[in-house]
This record gives sequence, structure tokens and C-alpha cells, in this order.
Amino acid sequence: MEDISNFVLIARTGSLTRSAVVSGVPKATLSHSIHRLENLLEVELSSGPRRGCT
Repeated sequence: MEDISNFVLIARTGSLTRSAVVSGVPKATLSHSIHRLENLLEVELSSGPRRGCT
């Protein structure tokens, strides 16, 4: 459920960096949340560049 909440936060703020600042959650944690959701749902949820997430 936390992964979905993080995804919604990123969608609302429009960026991973802004989401990290607003929530106090590290960008790496948010990025991993998105990656887990993408793997679970078997879809790409973001269109930005992938740096460090494999």
C-alpha cells in the first residue's frame, strides 16, 4: 500500500525530487517503490530516465 501512496504523491507533485522534499522520504526509496509497482503490475509507470534502477 505504501508503494501506491508513494506513486500518488509523485503523480501529484510532478517530480520525484519534489515528492522527496514534501514527504521527507529519500528519493531512492520513492524510486524503489515505483520500481516495485512496475514489476508487480508489469507496466511502466514513469516516462523519465532510469538512473540506477535495474
